[in-house]
Amino acid sequence: MLVDGYRGEVLVDPDAVTRVEFRRRTLEYRATLSRCRGECREPARTLDGTLITVEANLGTRRDVELAVDNGADGVGLFRIEQLYLSRDAPPTETSFRRAARDRRRAAREAVTVRLLDVGGDKPLTFLRPPAETKPSLGVRGIRLLLQHPLLLRHS
Repeated sequence: MLVDGYRGEVLVDPDAVTRVEFRRRTLEYRATLSRCRGECREPARTLDGTLITVEANLGTRRDVELAVDNGADGVGLFRIEQLYLSRDAPPTETSFRRAARDRRRAAREAVTVRLLDVGGDKPLTFLRPPAETKPSLGVRGIRLLLQHPLLLRHS
């Protein structure tokens, strides 16, 4: 069986020609990926030579690894809600600082930190706001932080 995720195909009992073609495409993909991995660490420039800064948006520790491995020039946005989601309580100051330091590793310049953007589609298990008709437009983000200022502080 061959599974082609790019074409959305599953081929059961493919013939020899199809297997050879699939193998060729797989090798071609791996060669392209290898070339791109090397090139991604080079400065990004437009065709006219203008230097472009490539910055990563980070939420998880894995995002940092991917940004560094793929040659990001810096951090465009550090999304802190990942530190709060799926927890029974807000992160401690120590765990927050450790996470921020880990993510800062990927930055060469300043980091933009997005304040806690939760509510609506990203509820906190330890904070249940009242039900709303349109939660994506309701108490979330800065409105939620203003109602619960202790979320901006760490225990």
